[in-house]
Amino acid sequence: MCVAQSIGNTANNTVQMGTALIINKPAIANNSNYRLINNEPGNANAWLQLYLWLTKTKEEQIFLQQTLQSAKQYIGQSWQLSLMQFIASGKKDLNAIQYAIDHAENKALIYPYAIHYAIINNKKDLLKEYAIALNNLAPIPALLYEYHYNALVSAAPDAKIYGKGLTDLAPMAILQQVYNIRPDIELKYYEGEIRNSANTYICLSAGKEIIERYPDADYSGLLINLSSQNNMEAVENSLKYFSLQKLLTAVTLTEEESGFYKNYIPSFVLMYKWSKNMQQLDKAEKWKNYLQKIGTLTGSTKAIEKAIED
Repeated sequence: MCVAQSIGNTANNTVQMGTALIINKPAIANNSNYRLINNEPGNANAWLQLYLWLTKTKEEQIFLQQTLQSAKQYIGQSWQLSLMQFIASGKKDLNAIQYAIDHAENKALIYPYAIHYAIINNKKDLLKEYAIALNNLAPIPALLYEYHYNALVSAAPDAKIYGKGLTDLAPMAILQQVYNIRPDIELKYYEGEIRNSANTYICLSAGKEIIERYPDADYSGLLINLSSQNNMEAVENSLKYFSLQKLLTAVTLTEEESGFYKNYIPSFVLMYKWSKNMQQLDKAEKWKNYLQKIGTLTGSTKAIEKAIED
């Protein structure tokens, strides 16, 4: 039986015994990849998926460190371990991400992380290289192209847009670097507090927890404007250049597309209510039609109906 190297017992949360990894916490012990690791310690994909899952939870840092340390003994030459090490470096280890690019079977899984590296470290040449490579391997589907196009045009000229996920910065980088859409915008990786909020935006996909740190911010199309003045004319202006052809002609959405397209709802609800209050009934009807279409596609009809009635 394989025995992992002991790094000690921290507050009785993590111990090493006669198996690959033991963490005495039910939420982790019940994870399917955790169980798979202990049955198949050489399963590099299981180690990676457990590590990625842990990064999305609020678990103690010790669990990430323990998983990374234990994984080294079993998958030490794998691209999966290199990707874990890259993430552990704060996405700043070029050697680790390059090794993952060179050795991964599906390089399209790695390039979004590489794009994060280029953005964090302001490597413009690498950003273009990685964006082109990812687009060549996995072109953006039409609906997501339209969504991320609309996210970019939600910002004022020469703005900064902060994102955090693989599915926000990477597509926007492709639109900029491959299709020359809004090259004036500077893409930024969200790493903590944003001190200078002038002409600065956050992607809605950054999540509620991050967005709530900026209570004075407001919607700007598919972004959150940190320097907003709660001006409805400004909200309307942020929607002026939207392309909605794919939305209006769509019949079904994938799960990923549905998640993104729900982000249209807040700004569209604001525009519907404002237009109605201003007695601009034609405009109000237009926004209501958009909302009804989104509701049908995303299964959000009841939530939308409640939002426009409140």
